[in-house]
Amino acid sequence: VPSRLINSELSSHNLYLQILLQVGIVGLIPLVLFFRSAVAHAFRQPRSAATIVAIANILGVMIYNCYEVVLTQNTLAVGVVEWSLIGLAFVTLSEPMDEVADYEAEQQYS
Repeated sequence: VPSRLINSELSSHNLYLQILLQVGIVGLIPLVLFFRSAVAHAFRQPRSAATIVAIANILGVMIYNCYEVVLTQNTLAVGVVEWSLIGLAFVTLSEPMDEVADYEAEQQYS
């Protein structure tokens, strides 16, 4: 961590670099695998409006964290929203597709 070398509390403003600085490759690998498995799972699902929104949520969180460290540190209030978006994406993607198809059919005919 830079604060151990110099008398400053610097942030890299990049989640991936910050995790690498603080925990090393041991912390970065699980984070990258988490996002990779989330995206891979999302792209395996049949395309529906809910799936597209879930994919957009996950990719948006991944891209935003290239410019800020909100999932773990800075402005944790925004991090709570991002973790909620990730959770909603997983819930959406884990719903049985029969229920999603039934709901979409109901919406289409009503």
